[in-house]
Amino acid sequence: MIYRTAISLLLLIIAGITIRGGFQKTPYTSAISFFSHRTTENYAAVNKIRYYTDSYLQTKSINKHISPYHKNENSVGVRNNKEGKTILDNNQPNIILIIMEGIPYAIFDTIYNKNINIPNLRKIKDNSYSYDQMYASGFRTDQGLLSLLAGIPAYPYINVMKDVESIHKQQSIIKSLKSIGYQNSFLYGGDSQFSQLKKFLLSQGIDYLNDESNYSKSKRNTDWGVADHILLDNSAKYINSLKDKHFTTVLTSSTHLPFDFPGNDYKNKSPKENFIGSLEYLDQALGDFISEISTPDNNNLIIITADHGCLYLGHDFNDHERFHVPFLLLGNAVSDSLIGKSNLHYYNTHDLPLSLEHLLKLEANYYPLSADITSSDNVSSAYWITEHTMGWISPNQSIVTNHDVSELYFQSNDNNNGEIEKQNLKAYYNSTMHYLQSEISSPSNH
Repeated sequence: MIYRTAISLLLLIIAGITIRGGFQKTPYTSAISFFSHRTTENYAAVNKIRYYTDSYLQTKSINKHISPYHKNENSVGVRNNKEGKTILDNNQPNIILIIMEGIPYAIFDTIYNKNINIPNLRKIKDNSYSYDQMYASGFRTDQGLLSLLAGIPAYPYINVMKDVESIHKQQSIIKSLKSIGYQNSFLYGGDSQFSQLKKFLLSQGIDYLNDESNYSKSKRNTDWGVADHILLDNSAKYINSLKDKHFTTVLTSSTHLPFDFPGNDYKNKSPKENFIGSLEYLDQALGDFISEISTPDNNNLIIITADHGCLYLGHDFNDHERFHVPFLLLGNAVSDSLIGKSNLHYYNTHDLPLSLEHLLKLEANYYPLSADITSSDNVSSAYWITEHTMGWISPNQSIVTNHDVSELYFQSNDNNNGEIEKQNLKAYYNSTMHYLQSEISSPSNH
């Protein structure tokens, strides 16, 4: 009896290891089969049972978490997307997007965080056009990447990148820039299969994807893969080797749990100590990176932001500051008149693709939930959501409520009992869910 139990347990363990694909940090998904820029070849390579399973589970998740009444909702325009004025000296610069892992805007608060030693980030902010009220709509990396690259707000429970069937049909700034001759690259020190990232990038026609598999084993010496200083050093050399008209995205990882970066004994420190240490390490690496790619004759628009905020400086999921992130524009392509100034309008990171398309004078694609961050005529507001709560913030009011707006957990003041903001939030939430139903679960080309 004991022998049979032991054999059964062993077989279960072997089955579990086989299903996840081995002992690596993240389980294998259907993304491992994606290898080509041609979508049909990728789908042909996907195991058909796995393809069916992924599609079925994603559809089931959408049907479970998105209420049926949203299917009949009309998309309500809450945030205008009127085109603004240019902030660039050249309408086709090289674009370098630096996405810092889990960095809140609060790092620049010198009153509460004066002991955080980030001289390079502070100098970069002083020499940039800073959007000081930018918000991520979610709290996971997949949400942040889809926002910044595809203009898709965060959805509760659902990772849109996992939708094997429809993700290649989504619009993105990668596709738009590729259509006018830009070379698109994505540089990351971790495993690009994490959260279906590789699948999404290949589906969008990325020209060059560099992840930990491009580095020797000796350089993959942190919990997440390649340390940020190595990633950023290699990224700078790569960027400097490119011809003009390129869009390069760099995703860092050192400021992600467990904060494993060179020289850090993370197992014997508190999460806050580890976060601050990793941030200071990233600050040095980022400072070196910016110095290396910033030559007098380049034509670069550098965007430094974050995929989402974090909890380690004392902001929980009912706090707008949990979603408040840096958003800095710098480089020779930015108009000199804006350097050192701040924009205090409220925006979301999923406003970036639409704004870039306007700035580059492209035919604006379908981003119905986005606003142009260069237009002061657009509604100044931002939205965020978790599995249980959602928030709305504007110059007059900020609120936190549940998904059907039946309970109010936080309200900044009693002006009109927040009714205008509650109605705006409910309309935007309904529009977001309608977009998921009509464009992602049953996508069409625009």
